[in-house]
Amino acid sequence: MIAVAALLNVNVEEVAAIRRHHHHHHHPHYVQVGKIDDIHTNDPKFAELQAKKVAIQDAIDEETREKPLTEEEEKEKLDKEIKGLEIDGKIVNAQTKLKNAKTKLAKIATEGTDDQGEVKDPLTKAKLEKMVPALEAEIADLKVDQTKEDSEPAKEKSEKLKDLEKSLKDVSAKQAVEVKALDKVEAKIKALVDPAKPEEDPMDKHEKPKKDTSAY
Repeated sequence: MIAVAALLNVNVEEVAAIRRHHHHHHHPHYVQVGKIDDIHTNDPKFAELQAKKVAIQDAIDEETREKPLTEEEEKEKLDKEIKGLEIDGKIVNAQTKLKNAKTKLAKIATEGTDDQGEVKDPLTKAKLEKMVPALEAEIADLKVDQTKEDSEPAKEKSEKLKDLEKSLKDVSAKQAVEVKALDKVEAKIKALVDPAKPEEDPMDKHEKPKKDTSAY
């Protein structure tokens, strides 16, 4: 009973009173449920681990919080935006040239031949036929560069953040072990204060003893 009292954070007399009160009235609701439910928060080790978890999480939040850019970072960001706009302009320019080259080739195919079907300006046709694949390749390369500029570089975790996350994981694991131990204690307390009644045999036809009401 002393062990139960220590676990419940009450004195021995209170534990005895709880048990007498419970067995007298047969009301499990009157047992110190609040005390048992608070067994985790009342445990010093659990509370210490919880405080550590909160402190570590606060430190992680501070480490990962978006901070104002430095002057050098602002300049890098601006340079990146300017380069991105330059690439966009080059893509539009190359696409326009490609469209014009294809239009001219289509016109040569329909109007640029003489009565014998010979191309009137073979040099222009040959030049345009070389331009089309070259411009298509240029546009493809520019789009690759554009994707690189648009994508944000993955931010590497600082050593401090890695250490904090590891500490949080370690503390959480220790707390989980403590919770299991406390849950076992809680089960033992409930078994002592509210022991399970023996199962009645439905085949037993003996008359059950009448409840003693002399104390009422």
